[in-house]
Amino acid sequence: MNEKTYCYLLLCVSGTGFGSVFIANKFVANSGLPTSAYLFWFTLIGSILTLIPLLISKQKYKYNFLSIIHFPAAATLGMLIPFGVVASIAGKLPAGVLTLAFSLGPAFTFLLSFIFRIERFRFIKILGLIFGFIGVCFIVFPKTSLPNPEAAPWIIFSLLAPIGAASNNIIVAKLKPPDVSPVFLAFYLLFSATIIMFFVMIINHGFIMFWNYGDLAILGVFWATIVQVIGFVIMYIIIPRTGPVFFSQIAYVMIFSGFIWAYIFFRETPSMWVILAIIFMTIGLLFTNSKEKNF
Repeated sequence: MNEKTYCYLLLCVSGTGFGSVFIANKFVANSGLPTSAYLFWFTLIGSILTLIPLLISKQKYKYNFLSIIHFPAAATLGMLIPFGVVASIAGKLPAGVLTLAFSLGPAFTFLLSFIFRIERFRFIKILGLIFGFIGVCFIVFPKTSLPNPEAAPWIIFSLLAPIGAASNNIIVAKLKPPDVSPVFLAFYLLFSATIIMFFVMIINHGFIMFWNYGDLAILGVFWATIVQVIGFVIMYIIIPRTGPVFFSQIAYVMIFSGFIWAYIFFRETPSMWVILAIIFMTIGLLFTNSKEKNF
């Protein structure tokens, strides 16, 4: 298997996993478990899972100023802000508008990559992003009306999610400590998020045991844990090889894989618009990555 195929495969695996997180979120929301406790527990369990192979391999890492900046920043921008935004505005905006906001991640990533001179301007990349965005519009606009004027501040607030994810992609590309395994990096990312969310949980709710909220909370926490561990390990594999713009296309994989998960769990049949969206997103992926410099 060549490098290009390998990275596409990893992107699809990670995106499909992240696309299922909305089901875990729904389980947790129905259980009544507070969002801060949810984030704390799945990042804590994820930290433990990634720590085990590190202890077995006895891998060591010398801390420096780069790591002190990288891990808390990546944890906040790549995980806590997107999750926090979704939890805060899920009931205030139509689901389609939230989908549209998240789909802007690749565009923000490309803009920041150009500003920080990680990526050069290429028309084929812009064309790919346009195709992907059109695909998202096929999903959103035929069945989702735009919110009323009072919802405008929430639309602006929702943009923090893709901006945070895009900023995280740049941080990983620019500040990733060299010569360190992806599992090691994923551990410190999750552990940094655990420390942050511990204090957020304690301040807002006190210490909460998630298993006290029933089977739905337990299932949701462990589901999110597995997805996040696999997803962030893959992130640290892909971005150094392909750059942040390639990895940002995971947003499109997440969107249409979410429809597959919805069919599996809720028997929601995709419409013609969704099929068209998948076609346009696929074309967008091919265009955006047809001339990656590392391929």
